[in-house]
Amino acid sequence: FSSRLQFQHLQRKRFETMSKDQETSDKTSKAFLSASVVGAGIYYITGAASLSTLGLMGIGIGIGWGAAKLLGRRSKEALSKWHQFLEGRVDAEHLGQLTEDDLEK
Repeated sequence: FSSRLQFQHLQRKRFETMSKDQETSDKTSKAFLSASVVGAGIYYITGAASLSTLGLMGIGIGIGWGAAKLLGRRSKEALSKWHQFLEGRVDAEHLGQLTEDDLEK
């Protein structure tokens, strides 16, 4: 009879231990699920922020490239007009032979 009581006692202890392990496992699973949801949310937000940052960088690069092209073209036109103006001020004998002194006048 005592061995049967010991066996029942061991079974009860094993069942209690299994119940506690199951509770711990459930808590761990819930914590893991919560951490996964938070991690996925952060990943999504970070990804969206990265894509929008890349989009804004692309827009900025496009605007900068267009502005540089426009300024380059306008400065080339202005330099051409300035060169024509300087050539008009030079004597006929110096035509095509501008020196630094001529440019400083």
